[in-house]
Amino acid sequence: MKEPNSDSATLIFLKAYFNKERFTYSTRNKIHPLYWHDGTQRPITYLHEILKKEIKSNPGADLKSELRIVSDLIKKGIQKNPRFLLEMDNLTADLNRHEDELKKAFQYLLRQKQIVKSSKLKELMDKEFRQGTFSNNDKNNFWVKFDEFIKQKKDLYSILTIRKYNALKSHLQRFEKDKRYKITFDSINLVFYDKFYNYLLNYDNSRIEGFKGLLEDTVSKYIAVLKSFLQWAFDRGYHQNTAFQHSQFSAKKSTKIDIVTLTENEFLKLYNHDFCENLTYEKVRDVFCFALMTGQRWSDIEQFRREDIKGDTWEFMSVKTKKVIKVPFKGFIKPALDILIKYNFNLPIMSQQKFNVYLKKVGEEAKINEPVIIKRFSGNEMIEIKKPKYAFMSSHMARRSCITILLQKGIAPTTVMKLSGHSDLKTLMKYENTSQDALVEALEKT
Repeated sequence: MKEPNSDSATLIFLKAYFNKERFTYSTRNKIHPLYWHDGTQRPITYLHEILKKEIKSNPGADLKSELRIVSDLIKKGIQKNPRFLLEMDNLTADLNRHEDELKKAFQYLLRQKQIVKSSKLKELMDKEFRQGTFSNNDKNNFWVKFDEFIKQKKDLYSILTIRKYNALKSHLQRFEKDKRYKITFDSINLVFYDKFYNYLLNYDNSRIEGFKGLLEDTVSKYIAVLKSFLQWAFDRGYHQNTAFQHSQFSAKKSTKIDIVTLTENEFLKLYNHDFCENLTYEKVRDVFCFALMTGQRWSDIEQFRREDIKGDTWEFMSVKTKKVIKVPFKGFIKPALDILIKYNFNLPIMSQQKFNVYLKKVGEEAKINEPVIIKRFSGNEMIEIKKPKYAFMSSHMARRSCITILLQKGIAPTTVMKLSGHSDLKTLMKYENTSQDALVEALEKT
């Protein structure tokens, strides 16, 4: 799956590994991550049939619990789309066909005593699935295809994501004009990459006072979007230039960046603040605190359902990982149940964009205003950004804060992982933000 964290339908890719090579091929099929199962690499309807068969010979509680969750997701899909089951069956059949054709292509090359290479596999797969898709008249029509890309994504992604696509287009057009570099599908190579990357690093950026150029993380996001567009266009036969797949044509990411979290005292200050004169602020505060206490992703907070409450536990399948997560309303998490009761188990969810705008105002009113300095890079230059903490508040801060607070309370990382759903310790620790004061306090207890 191309974007497993997407809030909407995303492309499904066929991947294979052989002779130290990786073969990737777009099936041109899309599915919402909510209805995809990583284990079987098929829609959840496929998993549903497997579970029903397994339960006949092994009627354990875990299998029954998983089957119940999958059944609920399927019911949800049918409610949104009466053709859901038919579409999932057709999708499964097409994915099976792609897998079978790849195996046939691989065996054919072996029988012909040819060296199996990705390019040869793609050629054989294209004969089966891509007849007549490439047109020479389209190959240099870069901007028309970019507009088509944005138009298609408008129905799939959030306003913030579309805004990022449009911003990239503006940067590319300014680059083409300022550097007199004609942008076509064929002209995008490593020379273009170097020029465009440096152009963005030196672009006039008014968002940070006294600093010229975009931050390294921002530039990386634009490169990632560009690669996404080029792959999208490549999959549709609009060009045949694979320079963007080169390892040096990369969206560089910092291994560890500064994150901002709330301390437990700041969380309690926010939780206990009286917002009775502004009900919108109160609702935003309550949802944020629920997310902070439970430590769950925004995508799972959005999908909360009353029927997922089993006694004193919130049990659900994570949208991103498809793992069953169990959140017990005990100890630090217990007040989250009070928030659910307050809203009759119907959390007042709004769009993430609007939520983040209001949340900063909520933090400001609650005086979450400790000065915070974070460090970012632009090329080799380090930039310090100083703002009051409320200016950094967002929906994602809740999950980060929960993990940091629980670790500071002495809960073992492997135990925290059961709540957060992380599969490895390295990923979990990216969310951790233990302060120097916490270190001193811990040492004084030794």
